[in-house]
Amino acid sequence: VREMLPKAQRMGDSLWYVGCATNRGDGLRMTREAGAKVSGRDSGLFLLAADFHRDFEVLAPTWAILVNSASNRIVNEDGGYWELSEAVEAENDAIGYYIFDHQMLETAEPEPMYAEAYKTGMISLSWVSKTLKEQLAKGKILQGNTLAELATIAELDSASLENTVSRYNQQVEQGLDDDFGKRTENLFKISQGPYYAVKVKPAMAVVMGAGPEIDVDARVLDTSGQPILGLYAAGEVTGNVYGRYYVGTGYAIASTIGMGRLAGIG
Repeated sequence: VREMLPKAQRMGDSLWYVGCATNRGDGLRMTREAGAKVSGRDSGLFLLAADFHRDFEVLAPTWAILVNSASNRIVNEDGGYWELSEAVEAENDAIGYYIFDHQMLETAEPEPMYAEAYKTGMISLSWVSKTLKEQLAKGKILQGNTLAELATIAELDSASLENTVSRYNQQVEQGLDDDFGKRTENLFKISQGPYYAVKVKPAMAVVMGAGPEIDVDARVLDTSGQPILGLYAAGEVTGNVYGRYYVGTGYAIASTIGMGRLAGIG
């Protein structure tokens, strides 16, 4: 991590990894020792996570607002997971706060695509009413009867937070987010106390877009761009197939099968 993903160091002890414990970079070291061209240094993606449980979860609360330590909104809250995480990562302290009210706490439900899996207990989710109430009882969610009180408890600027929420509520009333373009169906007023804040960090590491470069036949290339005899790579270990963002829905599995077949044919 220190060598290939140095920006992870600023996340400190909050950082954790999505993947198996045996994934220690052996493929990178082996191919580099064989003379391979390794690309994608420091290209890993961090996903936002609250300190609730360490489980892979990319969907964030579109119904809340995400502010920085200055109490200002920083992103469209229903944007892509990479937009949310990179907005917080760009902050000097790499910290964000989700702000919401009691009505939101009471009515938070799982996204439709996760509803059945959550109902059957296959997955755990952070941003649902049951989990939020549990974490509130554990003290991991900050609470204030007013926005000013919440800001004081969270060590945020109270005037700025009140102004941010006031402006946001005005945009909700007009049905248009002029600042970030959040979709109308995700605009809800934050107006019914008590109010809550959840600190989030780009803590969930997903290493993408780094590794040995390959050609169209899945052959690993050396630093001059020539194939290394007998050395192949397939899937996420490659450095010039994926970008920083995972496109989802079995992409990694499919590319591993496809490239692996090309390697086998070769």
